[in-house]
Amino acid sequence: MTFKLAIDVAPPDMTFTESLYKCLKQRAWENVRQLVQRTYQFRCALCGADEKGLNCHEVWSFSIEDETRKLIEVLPLCRMCHAVRHMDMQRFLQSVGFDTMKEHFMSVNGCSLVEFDEYYQQHQNEAEKLVSLGTDKIIWWKTDYGQYTSIVAQLGNLRKGYVWENGYMVYHVSMK
Repeated sequence: MTFKLAIDVAPPDMTFTESLYKCLKQRAWENVRQLVQRTYQFRCALCGADEKGLNCHEVWSFSIEDETRKLIEVLPLCRMCHAVRHMDMQRFLQSVGFDTMKEHFMSVNGCSLVEFDEYYQQHQNEAEKLVSLGTDKIIWWKTDYGQYTSIVAQLGNLRKGYVWENGYMVYHVSMK
């Protein structure tokens, strides 16, 4: 089942210290954010809401075979669509609530409770496969920034502690 508004599935060991948002300086991220929001005419890319303060959500794909994650796109999302994309995260479950997110999912996708339940079970099965993968070994993910690679590679765009070299983020020092 494919829906317009989906729930993200990511490996359990995935830390997004190398997300576009985390590695770019504020000025560079703001340029990306403004471009994304203008492209979608300052509306949520999934439900069309025009609320202030849209979140920019990074959509990643994961290839376990070659241990690569790729940034597919950055989407402007309203608070509710962003919460649904992260429906498995405790902070969204606590702040928004599962039932509220489920209702939004069904409304945006025009689906029934039965269809949601089937989709959610499939999502949970996919997530469980990744959890069991995480118990087998730690994967050192190679990161492909896709269409945003030139922004990451541009001199002066990375936050302190991040270094771009030969097409990869090769160094990160945790800033405490």
